[in-house]
This record gives sequence, C-alpha cells and structure tokens, in this order.
Amino acid sequence: MDSNQPPEDKDAEKKKITFGSFRSSRSDEPQKDRLQQLFAFAKDNTRDTIGYVLLLLGILLMFFPVTSIIGSLIVGIIFGLYFIDELIDAFRNYASLIEEHGPIKSVIFGGTLLALFFRAPFVFVGAALIVGLKLLLFPEKKQE
Repeated sequence: MDSNQPPEDKDAEKKKITFGSFRSSRSDEPQKDRLQQLFAFAKDNTRDTIGYVLLLLGILLMFFPVTSIIGSLIVGIIFGLYFIDELIDAFRNYASLIEEHGPIKSVIFGGTLLALFFRAPFVFVGAALIVGLKLLLFPEKKQE
C-alpha cells in the first residue's frame, strides 16, 4: 500500500484484501458435500422428490393465466396424495371436528375454504379426484 493514498482508498484496499483472503480460504468441498447430500436424498426418497418437483412446477404454472388450471390441478393432486388419509378422516368425522373446534371456528374455516375454492377451484378438484379414486379403487372394509 502506498502511504500517499487518501484514507478511504486504504480502507477500500483493506476490504479487497479481506474479501480476497476470505474467498481464497473458502473451499468448494462443503458445497460439493451439500450437493452430494441432496442427490443422496433424491435417490433414497424418489417419491418425495417427484412430489416436490411437481408441487413446485404446479405452483409456477399457477402464475400464468394459460396454465393456471393445470398448475392448480397438479398442486391439488399432490396435496391429495400426501394428505389422503387426513382428508378422508375429516370428511367422515366432520361432526366431531365441528364439536371439537366450536361453531365459530368451523364457520371461519369453512368460509376460508370457500374463498380458496373460488380463487383456485382446481386445487380442490385435484384433491377430490385423488380421494375419490382411492375410495373407488381401494374401498375400506367396514368392521362389524
């Protein structure tokens, strides 16, 4: 460094040196390790990885008017696949859910679902399609 430089130039040079030394001391090994972990997760959890990718694709498609129906249908199908048992249980025991949470919360929840249905109906159609298919293809036997 030259001692004839103004003080702000010395600070700027120090920052460059600090940044440069930080950058040179940083190894690419942690990033490679993270990438390998991501690929290992994707390999071990293929179903979940496909679900994540399709969910992301569906959300992205929902932003464009031409493909918003397809995107919301994809989101609904993925939602239905992952929460099928909870959805079936909620429909079968809706009276006990209303009792458990009270009428006020139930009306608020129902109104919110109705508003979401008006805004993105095919999310609900996709989830209902999956639930309906499961009930038709794999009916549960009633216990006597």
